[in-house]
Amino acid sequence: MKKFLSMALALIMTFGAFAQINTHRLESAKKENTIERNLKAPKFDASSAKKHVVSQSKAMSVEITVGTINPLSVEATFTPNSEVVEYYYLAADANEGSLFSQYVSLYQMFGMGIEDVVMGMSDNYDAPATGTQTVTLLGDFITPGAVNTIYVAAVDANDEVSIFTATYTATQLGGEGDAMVTINIPQDSITPFSFYLEATPNDQTSRYNLVLIDHAQFTELGWNQDSVLAYFASGATPYYAPIATSVDDLDPATTYYIYAEAFNVNGISSGLISQTVTTSTLGGSGTAAVEVTVSDVTVTTATLSFVPNDQTAYYYYMILSESQFENAGFTSDADVQAYLEQENDRQYSQLGGTLDGLTPGTTYKVYAIAYNADGVVGSIAPTLFTTIANGGTGLAEVAVEVEMVNGSAVISAVPNDQVSYYYFAIYYGIDELDDDYVFDYLLQNGSTYIEDIDTEITEEDFDESELWGVYAIPFNANNEEGTRVAIRFTPEGVVSLADVELSSVSLYPNPASSELTVSATSSINRIEIANLLGQMVYENATLGSNQATINVSALQQGAYLVRVFTTEGTMTRKLIVR
Repeated sequence: MKKFLSMALALIMTFGAFAQINTHRLESAKKENTIERNLKAPKFDASSAKKHVVSQSKAMSVEITVGTINPLSVEATFTPNSEVVEYYYLAADANEGSLFSQYVSLYQMFGMGIEDVVMGMSDNYDAPATGTQTVTLLGDFITPGAVNTIYVAAVDANDEVSIFTATYTATQLGGEGDAMVTINIPQDSITPFSFYLEATPNDQTSRYNLVLIDHAQFTELGWNQDSVLAYFASGATPYYAPIATSVDDLDPATTYYIYAEAFNVNGISSGLISQTVTTSTLGGSGTAAVEVTVSDVTVTTATLSFVPNDQTAYYYYMILSESQFENAGFTSDADVQAYLEQENDRQYSQLGGTLDGLTPGTTYKVYAIAYNADGVVGSIAPTLFTTIANGGTGLAEVAVEVEMVNGSAVISAVPNDQVSYYYFAIYYGIDELDDDYVFDYLLQNGSTYIEDIDTEITEEDFDESELWGVYAIPFNANNEEGTRVAIRFTPEGVVSLADVELSSVSLYPNPASSELTVSATSSINRIEIANLLGQMVYENATLGSNQATINVSALQQGAYLVRVFTTEGTMTRKLIVR
């Protein structure tokens, strides 16, 4: 039952997101053979999903005899014929909107059928049944008072699968009296990261809802008890049986609300039932600190570890290069601390791993800002390390080629011996973007490479409505930028920027210190200015002319992205404020 409680948790506890700085994280270090494909969400490839072969043979058969029926269980006898080598079984409410039907839809997203669902979710998955058996089927997918289906996935000697079914109506659960759910959390089960939860419905309860909500987030969202009831009414997964499970992956010193609502057989609600639990506190009142160790530094990799001391209640960490530090608009360590506190991505235990995709000959700052149980911060000074230099001091160049072969785009990139590293990416959906914008995006979000690249965009990847582009920015050992490369292509072949209809937009003066003029060849509908953290600092949606003047004197010095929406399209330009 724990997995369904977790689903409810995910629905509640994933609201909101902060703008992200492109820095390095141990849990998401990039691989050298990974090429960023797009400015949008990547296309998903489900070709690796396991699928079973459905038998076309009529030789297999399994007779299903339904025995004793209860609200949450059913007795069944399975009698396979000699063609069946093994079989899997489960009972579920397959009606639209049921939990089982939601799982079926999820499997179907990966191109898998009902036979895969039964075999993957069967109670006897690890030890398939053989021969004639009489079993009592329990499970989280049976709905009391509803028509349920018993599924059997039979497998023959050739690993082909056939499905056999039988339906039955489960008896009703509960009564016409007052429904109630008792929530119990043993005090000795509460730790910094978990507690044990027992939810017990009374004999009048036909079904009930249950959810766990972080109290701080609850308050931040402006929720109240009516909000919880509305959430339950919107289609929360119902529970029928008692729950006894450990609730894990919680945050220390955090207050959680457990809410429940029970219904009797006539659908009469108990009203909202609630209980509060606060997880234990980590750390002490002394000086919090995290020991940072950097080892095995190479051209593009480094191994790091973070070990908090016993006074540390939680800590934040960030790894970024000096250029990333500046591009993010940070001017001091205190700026990093403020950003991390805003992100509030707390760490509690040791971390360790190898970062890859680092830039050669580059100094990185490793922040590990620790807080004790009283919220007092320890040192915020970063640990520094520098990757090994690569390449020469001459002009850095990357030879990029795009060749169309049998409907696919075969792409190669070969750096010369002066290249220390280069940013490289393949993007799609760039119809409304000029190269300057894409280069700026690549500098902020691109993957770092030091070796040759060979890859291809297959015919299946293409959409005739999409424009693709290959972009590269090389640097030498002095971090001097070399020759930029931009090649646009469609399924028909390589195209020039002149072949792409883009709205003409210009900014002047640039850099600007007081007033900025935005000019376009078509009518301007809207102008947005954002800093490199993605935070909006200016917007105007009531222009309607070909030119606008903006006062930028109040903006902090640094780089910004100006997005101009015109009747011909949308263009983005880089602005420097001094």
